[in-house]
Amino acid sequence: MVYRLSGERVRLDLDGPVVEVEPIRAAPIQQLGLRRVGACLAASDAGPQLEALLALYEFVVREAQPSWDIADHLGPIPPTATGMARLPVPLAMAIAMGWLATLAVEEEPAETGEPASAVDAVLPPGPLRDEVKTRLRAVKAA
Repeated sequence: MVYRLSGERVRLDLDGPVVEVEPIRAAPIQQLGLRRVGACLAASDAGPQLEALLALYEFVVREAQPSWDIADHLGPIPPTATGMARLPVPLAMAIAMGWLATLAVEEEPAETGEPASAVDAVLPPGPLRDEVKTRLRAVKAA
């Protein structure tokens, strides 16, 4: 007998097309996705940036199982990594980031006395969230 997780799908809040995905159910999947997004943002040359984008698209398609009804000059765009590469980069990144925000995070009281932030709403407690908050504080202070 196989235990199967619920097949609930989530509609992403995008300006434009309707995109539905399987929500993230485990924090490590979200962290792997965030690392791929970070690799895209860190790449300075076109070659490494393209490789990072394609790796992100492959990860999102494999894990999120997106569905959409989007077409371009060639016709319908399939919900595949190659299809995501045909989307404008801002739309493809909005799909990836929207999916990464689907992890349900249990609210916890702020331990540091700080008010809850957007990072608290998106990332589960752990070292990744602490690192992101530390970097954001450093940017604010600069």
